[in-house]
Amino acid sequence: MNSNDMIIQQISYFIANSPGIFGLKTPESTIIATTNFNAKLLGCRHQDNLIGKTDYDYPSQASEFARHFLEEDHKVLMEQKCCTFLNIIKYKDEQWRLVISEKWPVFNHNNDLIAIASKARFLDYSDCLAKPFLNLDNLFNNKQTILSSYSVDDFSSLTPKEQECLFFLLRGKTAKQIATLMRINHRTVESYFEKIKLKMNCINKADLIEKSFNLGYQYHIPPCLFSQACSIVLD
Repeated sequence: MNSNDMIIQQISYFIANSPGIFGLKTPESTIIATTNFNAKLLGCRHQDNLIGKTDYDYPSQASEFARHFLEEDHKVLMEQKCCTFLNIIKYKDEQWRLVISEKWPVFNHNNDLIAIASKARFLDYSDCLAKPFLNLDNLFNNKQTILSSYSVDDFSSLTPKEQECLFFLLRGKTAKQIATLMRINHRTVESYFEKIKLKMNCINKADLIEKSFNLGYQYHIPPCLFSQACSIVLD
């Protein structure tokens, strides 16, 4: 057994015997290891049923999210660093789930990338409603910090579609990309931005982004996002 195999074997053993959602893939995005909990969420009876498969092979609607998973893997491979994502996925139980996930490259002793590891946890819809300003930075430490100095009323003056547009804008999406994600015309997206700027007393998008970050709106997750598959890069 070479050193690469030993590293993979050690990580795989840890993942296979861990609770929660953990995973390990080859650089080609073939599944090496996962947890039983994750396997059952994805529609498999046992974690071994996923070994050697890809995201397209999930026996549930999660397979429809495969393209997003692969794009995330590609980002990790290209940047060769840990990346954090916000995913909205429908699992075997037919429920939409908001998932905060981290993916990071695994290197051998020669600094060659040999695998992609991941971990994830759920954010409940009730948390999103009860705590509209949720600090995503603390999710993996189970610390859900309320940014109580910010006004909920200011953000709630926006319609659900306007909130959704602003959410994507604050994560670097263009009007055309937002239109694709929301399945609407990009001109409609621009009209939403005009209304948002008017409501928030902003001159342009740069002003809108700056004010939104100053108010902490980057921590708000619109409840309407719990009805469509998407992947957003958080870091």
